[in-house]
Amino acid sequence: MFFNNKLKRMKLQKQVVLLLLLGALLLLSHQVSAEDDYYKILGLKRGATEEQIKKAFKKMAIKYHPDKNKDDPEGAKKRF
Repeated sequence: MFFNNKLKRMKLQKQVVLLLLLGALLLLSHQVSAEDDYYKILGLKRGATEEQIKKAFKKMAIKYHPDKNKDDPEGAKKRF
């Protein structure tokens, strides 16, 4: 009986630890903001191909490059 109760307690402790870890992972996954959604920043859908991602990245890099924004070099540096 003693070993049975101890075994049940150990199983319960493992379940609690697992639930706490899952909860922590869930909280961390919700910390991603819209600023970190790179697809949204690039103006792409989640199913975009590698080629589409490269093309959108290059387009934005050119658009916000400091050499292309001579009227606002400080703003361009922050965005670039």
